[in-house]
Amino acid sequence: MTGDYSSTNRSQGPSLANFFVFNSTLSSGEGYEEQKILFFQPDDATPDEKIKVVGLCEAVAKFSATFNDNQSNNELVMNTHKQRQFILEVEPEYWMCLSVTLPVVESTLNGQPTLEYKDDEIHVAAYQWILRHCYTDYRFFNGPLDATLQRGNADSLREKLHNFYSNYLQSIKFDGADVLEILNGIQFLPLDRFTYLKIQSFVNRCEEEFPFIVSSCFFYNDLLVWSGLEQSDMRVLYRYVTRTVFPAELEAELSGEESFISVSSSGGTIPTRPRFGSNKPNFGRFITAPLYCINSNCEDNLLPTVYVTVNDEELQLYLVVYKALSATVCLIVNTVLHYELLHRLDAFMGPHLTRLASDTTEVYAEQQKSHQNLTSSSSSGGYPQPKFIYFNKMNLAEKSTVHISRRKSTISDDQMRILCDINRDMSLIDDDCEIMARMSGDSWLIGKKSDQREFYVVLTHKHANLIEINEQVQRLCSVHFGNIFFQE
Repeated sequence: MTGDYSSTNRSQGPSLANFFVFNSTLSSGEGYEEQKILFFQPDDATPDEKIKVVGLCEAVAKFSATFNDNQSNNELVMNTHKQRQFILEVEPEYWMCLSVTLPVVESTLNGQPTLEYKDDEIHVAAYQWILRHCYTDYRFFNGPLDATLQRGNADSLREKLHNFYSNYLQSIKFDGADVLEILNGIQFLPLDRFTYLKIQSFVNRCEEEFPFIVSSCFFYNDLLVWSGLEQSDMRVLYRYVTRTVFPAELEAELSGEESFISVSSSGGTIPTRPRFGSNKPNFGRFITAPLYCINSNCEDNLLPTVYVTVNDEELQLYLVVYKALSATVCLIVNTVLHYELLHRLDAFMGPHLTRLASDTTEVYAEQQKSHQNLTSSSSSGGYPQPKFIYFNKMNLAEKSTVHISRRKSTISDDQMRILCDINRDMSLIDDDCEIMARMSGDSWLIGKKSDQREFYVVLTHKHANLIEINEQVQRLCSVHFGNIFFQE
C-alpha cells in the first residue's frame, strides 16, 4: 500500500485488557455459564461480555488439549489483531487468562488518521512470567484455589480473588515488562566473611531465642543477604518486599506520614508501625505488626498470612517485617503475636539490628567505591560504558547495570526486545552457547550461557568487528566476574 505518511507517534503502550479466573466444572449447565467465572477484571464488564470472553478462552484451551501430549504443561498464547492473550492452567480445572493490548502507533495516511498495532513489540515470555506471578503471588498469601473452595464454597473463593487482585493488578507495570521479568532473579549483597557471619549469627540467635520463628530473611536496602526459605517462596517474598513493602516504607519516611502496606490475603492495608516508646537506643520498628498489638494487649492476629514450604509441606504461617536503618528482617512465624511477644522481639532485635545495619553500611560503602574503580578500569575507549545483566539459575542471583530500578531500564525498547529474543533463543539450546547481534546503529547485543549462568551485554562501539567485541566481553567478565568460570 502506498500513500503520503506524515510523522508518527506512539499513542499507547501495552496495557491490561482483561484478566480472569475460571473453572468450567462450576457451571451447572447451559444458561449458567457465569457460574464458572471466579474473577473478572474489568469490573464494569457486563455478564454477556464476560461469558463471551471466557467462553472463547475455554474453547481454545479445550481444542488445544487434543494436540497436547504433555497435560502438565497447559500454557497457551493466542494472538489477535489488537491483543495478545496468555492462558495458563494453574491448578487442575482452574485457568487464569491475561489479555494485553498491543502497542499502538498513530499515523496519518492521505490526511486520515490510522492506527497500527505493533505485535512484535510484545515480549511473550515476559508476559507469560507475569501471568505465572499472578498465581504464585496469590497462592503465597492465600493458599491453593481448590483448598479455599473445599473449605467453603465458590462465593468465598470469589471474594478472596476479588480482594487480592483488585489491588494486585494495579501494581503491575504492563508497559515495562522486560528480560528481568523472565529471569525472575534476586539481587544479593555479597559481603566479606566476617560481616556475613555476624549476620548469620544474629539470625541464628533470633531463631533460638524465639522458637516460634520458622524461617528468616535478612535484607540490606533491597538486596538479600540471608534466606532460610525455599527458592520458590523466596522469589515471591522478594517481589512482595521490594515492590510493595519497601517503596511504601520509603514514601512514608520521605513524607513523614504513616504508610500503608497492602495485606494481600485480605485485600486491606496495614499501616507501617512506629517504634515501641520514644526513648529507645535503637532505630528498630515493626513494619507489618498491627498498631494496637504494639500499644496494648490484643487477642486477634492481623499479620499477613503466608503459605510457605517447610520440609516439603506447605504450611499456613505469618509474616513479620522488622526494620532498623537500612537493614530489614522478615520473620516467618507459626503463632499469633500478642503485645508481650512483639515487645520481646523488639527489645532483642532492635539494638542488634541497628548495630548490624551500621556495620553493613560501612562494608557497602567500600563495595560501591570499589565498583566505581572497576567501572573506570573497564572503560571502552571513549564509548559509553558497557551495560550488562548477569543471572545464575542455581541460586537465582541477579545483577544488572542495564536498569536504574527493576521497572526502568537505560536502554532502548528495541535493544530490550532483542535481549528478550536472545534469551528465548538461548533457552532453546541445551548446551552452553553465545549469541551476538548487531543493530543498524553502533550497538552490539551479546548473550552468553555457561554452566547455568547467563550473561547479557549491551555495547556501543563503532566499526568494531566480532573479534573486538568478543575481547570486550571477555574483559568485562574478568573485571566484574573474575571469580566466576565462564566456558569459552
